[in-house]
Amino acid sequence: MNLSKNKIKFKVILSLITLLAIFSFAVSVFSTETATIDEQLEQLRNILASTSTYSAFQTTMLLKSAQNLIESGVLFEDTKKIIENSVEESFDAYNIKKVFDVILETQQEGIPTEPLINKVNEGFAKNIDKTIIISVISTKAENLRKAVKILNEAQQEGLEINGGEEMVKILADSLENDVPDESLSWLVKTGTTEGKSILEISEISEELRVFHPHLNPAVRAEAK
Repeated sequence: MNLSKNKIKFKVILSLITLLAIFSFAVSVFSTETATIDEQLEQLRNILASTSTYSAFQTTMLLKSAQNLIESGVLFEDTKKIIENSVEESFDAYNIKKVFDVILETQQEGIPTEPLINKVNEGFAKNIDKTIIISVISTKAENLRKAVKILNEAQQEGLEINGGEEMVKILADSLENDVPDESLSWLVKTGTTEGKSILEISEISEELRVFHPHLNPAVRAEAK
């Protein structure tokens, strides 16, 4: 009996030690992640502090927006690059927040944000007016949503879309060049049904720009 009790006690103690080890590991991982985010935010704080453009309130506001972006899955380096460019161009704090808000909303919808980030940095590189940058990325975000909708409609009809994220970018670029939604919807459904590659669909979408606004027989023939 005593031997049996000792075995039970040993098992209980071993279980408690195991649970304690798991708990300690979880706390350690959480602490490491928190420290990493804190370190990243400190880097961003130092960048913002390198100029007198932003008040303490504005700095706090931007850091909070940046944190939301990073925690949503946007890469820290992308967030950092936007802030660095903003500081260099003396971009207004509230306009930076508008840029972050557009990117965050798009990210939360599960839509690729890389095209938006590229547009922002391209705008800075070309010294484009801040209001135009915001307008351009807002339009880009809307085109990305329309592109996702086109793909979703095709999938609802039972079509299997390969390279979904890349296709979204291609369609959004075409929408940006004023190719009608219905033309792109036709292209995706026809191209997918006929087994065309992303590259082929991309090439045809480029040709749709030439034949805009009507999808005429010449384009249909090229798609076949």
